[in-house]
Amino acid sequence: MPVQSGERRRSSARNAGPRRAVAGVSTGGYGALALAARRPGTFAAAASYSGILDTTAPGMPTVVDAIVAREGRLPITLWGSSLLQRAAWTAHNPYRLAARLKGTRLYVSRGSGMPNDDFGNLDGALLEGTLWWQAQGLVRRLADLGVPVRAHLYQGGTHAWSAWRGEFAASWPPLAAGLGLRTD
Repeated sequence: MPVQSGERRRSSARNAGPRRAVAGVSTGGYGALALAARRPGTFAAAASYSGILDTTAPGMPTVVDAIVAREGRLPITLWGSSLLQRAAWTAHNPYRLAARLKGTRLYVSRGSGMPNDDFGNLDGALLEGTLWWQAQGLVRRLADLGVPVRAHLYQGGTHAWSAWRGEFAASWPPLAAGLGLRTD
C-alpha cells in the first residue's frame, strides 16, 4: 500500500519499543558514536568496535579521505576540506562531541594490534594499532567529562571479524540495559 503525501506509514513490527541502540565495526563504529553524539537522547546505548574516534587528530583526515576514496568518492564530498571546513569535521567528531554522549550507555573496544599471532592479517593488526591511542584518548575524555563508558582496550587483536565476534558478546549487557532488556 503506497503512503500518501503527509501520511505516515505504521510499523508492522509488533512489540517494538521506543528505545534504540546503535553499534558498528570500523567505520560503522565511528558512525555509531558520531550518530549518538550528534543526536543526544535518540539512542539509549551505543557501541563502537575498532572505530575511528577522533577524526581531526593528526593524520586522521588523510585516513578518512583514503576511506572515502576507496569507496569511489571524492574525499571532499564527505565534510569538505579538513583545513577549509574544519567546523564541519569537528561537528562529526566523536572525540569533540563526547560531552553529548552523557546519558547514553557506551561500549568502546579496540585492540592494540600487537603482539599478534594472526600473521595472515598483518594489515589488520597495523590498522588496529594505528588507531589504538584514539580509543584510549576517548575513554580518558569521557572519564574527565563524567560520562560512563564500558571499555575493552586489549593487547593484540586485528581489524577483523575474528576480533569483533567476542566484542559483540561483551557489549551485549550495556546495549541490552540501554534497551531495557534483561541479560540473565
